[in-house]
Amino acid sequence: MFIKNIFSRFIRSIVGSRPARRPRPPPAPQDLCGELVDGALRLEWEADVADEDGFVVERRCGSEPEYQVVAELPEVTTSYHDDSVQRGQVYLYRVKAISRGGASVSETIRIGVS
Repeated sequence: MFIKNIFSRFIRSIVGSRPARRPRPPPAPQDLCGELVDGALRLEWEADVADEDGFVVERRCGSEPEYQVVAELPEVTTSYHDDSVQRGQVYLYRVKAISRGGASVSETIRIGVS
């Protein structure tokens, strides 16, 4: 027991007694925008790609209560092409930046497909 206490004090003196910091969520994607191209929707956003582990693109139809994940993308990605949209619908999109520290959500954009 005596040696265990000495060893514990020695380790605390080297490492310190502060708890480890929890990683922070990455900054939210910025400037989310979208345009209709040949019947599909192209989304683009700005991101600090050094802080993310990846992105999640979520969509909901104007009448649906919940967002659905439409894509999980690697960290270097700043665009997504959604070819599953239907004419006559209004969609709401948002993008989440994901890391070990959590997630941050972009602003929501609303796009009508005609």
